Amino acid sequence: MSTQPDGTHDAMTKDFNALMGIALRVGETLARQRAETKQQQLLAERQRRRDLEERFEAERSVMRADLARVNHDQFWDTARPTDVADQYATAIEWSSHDEVASDAREKIETEVEKRYGMTVEEYTTPPARSADVERAQAEQADAERDHTEVARLAGGVMEGNARNEQGTDTAIQEAAEMWDSGDRRAALADALMQQFGDTPEGRDGVAARILAETDQGTPPSAAAQAPGKTPRARKDRGNSAQQDRSRSI
Repeated sequence: MSTQPDGTHDAMTKDFNALMGIALRVGETLARQRAETKQQQLLAERQRRRDLEERFEAERSVMRADLARVNHDQFWDTARPTDVADQYATAIEWSSHDEVASDAREKIETEVEKRYGMTVEEYTTPPARSADVERAQAEQADAERDHTEVARLAGGVMEGNARNEQGTDTAIQEAAEMWDSGDRRAALADALMQQFGDTPEGRDGVAARILAETDQGTPPSAAAQAPGKTPRARKDRGNSAQQDRSRSI
């Protein structure tokens, strides 16, 4: 166990004592604040409860004055069906909270049965749906499903057409690149050299044929973009050049 000088121990004790005193005062201040907050909440809740009670009493007074009319024959002699329905709705709303409203509800039900021949069961039981209403609802549901299916199919067709057009454009572009490529012309030149022979006349004939292919050939892209039109053949430059060389020899 370590030991400390008396002066050091006394200083630490004083510091700790001061910290504990500060903590006590802070805790007491927070406790008072919390108590005040709780008291304010209770007061606010009481005030809110009083406000709600006053509002409830005011609305009940208005309701009682309104439903008092159903106890007089003058109301029933001049009331329209909508007036009776409004009074009945108000009576049902308040019947579980006020005896006046409960009595008014019974009064309305009695007068409606006596004056209009309608019992409580007749207007409290939901009416059965007729066959025409059910058939109309079924037809509407079928029409909505058909509309949704048609829209789905139309979207699929449009998407398919777009893919087909994109595929056609790609094929035309690839065919054009193959037609105009140097590899095709080189292969054609090799085949012609084997046919005419590696002689000056043969090389001239091959050059003329390649030139004619370049001038007169119709690439696939042009053929696809202009269907039904036959390209007009140009003058065979290769044959004319070969005839001129033959006459010069």
